[in-house]
Amino acid sequence: MATVVAAPPAVKRDQVVVRRNRRGAVVRHVLEHYLRTDLPCGSTACRRCPAEAAVLDGSPGTVYLVPDVQVRFRPTRRRYVC
Repeated sequence: MATVVAAPPAVKRDQVVVRRNRRGAVVRHVLEHYLRTDLPCGSTACRRCPAEAAVLDGSPGTVYLVPDVQVRFRPTRRRYVC
């Protein structure tokens, strides 16, 4: 008998983009993003996350840079300046 594992809770965000293709037809793209709610942010300034999960400094003026994983997979345009 197989066990069923429940998926972690997530918040779904949709972004709808409407574009025209080369032939002039309207094409609708739906981009779906699922944000997980079971992972703590790790900041001491956060009041939603448990205190034992805090590993980042939460002093005023602290800025966190969180890179997007998809940036690595997106094509980039390289411009060479002479």
